[in-house]
Amino acid sequence: MVWLISNQNQKPNIDSSIQDYVAELKRPENLEETKILIPAITNMVMDADSDVLSGTTLFNPAGNPCYFQFTIVLEDGITIFESQLVPPGKGISEAKLNRIIKEGTYDVIIRITSYDLNDHENEFNGGEIKSVLRALG
Repeated sequence: MVWLISNQNQKPNIDSSIQDYVAELKRPENLEETKILIPAITNMVMDADSDVLSGTTLFNPAGNPCYFQFTIVLEDGITIFESQLVPPGKGISEAKLNRIIKEGTYDVIIRITSYDLNDHENEFNGGEIKSVLRALG
């Protein structure tokens, strides 16, 4: 006998490092509630020889109808960070990377995947942001 287990009743895996975050990015009054705002994080700064991105907050704007998951990928395709789910109005101000970043400037892609607030298994659309990561010594 085989049992099938549904994930639908499981709680979403919320990132443990989130904090309340009030962004300068405000939801336009005439924007439909179903539309998703994606922050334009085009420049990130951190300390060199560290594995903590602490100079930039990865955030989900308040009022978004979805969770965000952030993935940061170096231009050579190596993933250096992947968050759990980030609810609207929350952000990650200290992202623990999976490697130490040496001093320098790196082209990166920030992938934002969005998931339904009512069914965290239901993936919505997302986006990719070309960004620059500067590790300062």
